Amino acid sequence: MSTHDRHLRADPAAGGMPDAAITVTNRDGAVMCALAGSLHHDNEDQVRHALTRAFQQHPGVLAVDLSAVDLLTSAGLNALLTVRREALERGGRLVLVAPSAPARRTLRITQVDTVLPCAPTIEQALREGGEALPAYGE
Repeated sequence: MSTHDRHLRADPAAGGMPDAAITVTNRDGAVMCALAGSLHHDNEDQVRHALTRAFQQHPGVLAVDLSAVDLLTSAGLNALLTVRREALERGGRLVLVAPSAPARRTLRITQVDTVLPCAPTIEQALREGGEALPAYGE
């Protein structure tokens, strides 16, 4: 198992939003990306590019851990949905793992929880590969 830390920083001049960080771990032929902090307009492109790079290095299942996300805006959702589409086009899958309460609320309000499969643990996400997992709201 190899681990790479990539830290994504929001521009403090663009509203002083807290930093976001991503930790990428290669595990059992899949990639797990743990996101932390705030996912918003100021770091949307960075998050999307980091997730896309991680998936390209190990196509298949991209598990995105949202347990440490304290803010998920529409821009953050856009990044996740864009990477999901790219993964599907390449025969892969994006699976959310253990979304925090703020992330779950955003997923539910926007009904994105009906589109993105979610697993309570990384082990289940990797075992199921997202295929047998319900969307979060089900």
